[in-house]
Amino acid sequence: MERPAFRNKLLRRLDPVAFEQLAPHLERVELKARDVIVRPNVAITHVYFPETGLMSILAGAGHSDTIEAGMVGFEGMSDMIPSKRTPLQTMVHLAGHGYRIEFDLLDALFREGGKVTDLISRYHHYLIVQSAYLALSHANYNVEERLARWLLMALDRTIGRELPLAHDFFAWMLAVRRAGVTAAMQSLEDRGAISRGRARVVVEDREVLIELASNSYGQAEAAYERLIACLPEPTP
Repeated sequence: MERPAFRNKLLRRLDPVAFEQLAPHLERVELKARDVIVRPNVAITHVYFPETGLMSILAGAGHSDTIEAGMVGFEGMSDMIPSKRTPLQTMVHLAGHGYRIEFDLLDALFREGGKVTDLISRYHHYLIVQSAYLALSHANYNVEERLARWLLMALDRTIGRELPLAHDFFAWMLAVRRAGVTAAMQSLEDRGAISRGRARVVVEDREVLIELASNSYGQAEAAYERLIACLPEPTP
């Protein structure tokens, strides 16, 4: 398996030794919308590295009390918890494909130390920063600002400008009423940031979205640049 085949930014930054160790065990998989790849308090069997598509880490306190606690695309990976269990759930929202590896194999490499440990540790720290600013966004920003932030984050993790998602989905992710999402969508469209169709949103002007998101967007992204994007991609 040649390194240029990877879009995933973590896999692209594996050093040659780690790449040779992992590559034979990476299995290409299709990621279908609504697939649950990590279930709450169930032993994790595989770790996923998306190439395309979009996944959400969800926190729930009951059947209907669920909110997004993190977002994962080709910049990252699914949960890798030492205990193999987490109260969180990871669900695919935009279909795509990626690679997966057995949890125990990756965990063994992680415990050896070295560059694999450093890379995964950096990513885990970034996820903490992302979750912290997501919590700040929910607490301090209005629906329009939070929606702009969510769209920017999704745009950073997907290919193209179109997101085939309905208003009900955004209401779920932002933990607000559908009417609030509809009003925020209209505001973003009036300002030229997006256009809408049936069950889809197209980002028309990223800079306007950044302006509308205010300070709710940018800190976690800067942390990713410092922690992950700054690392060199080894020459194939």
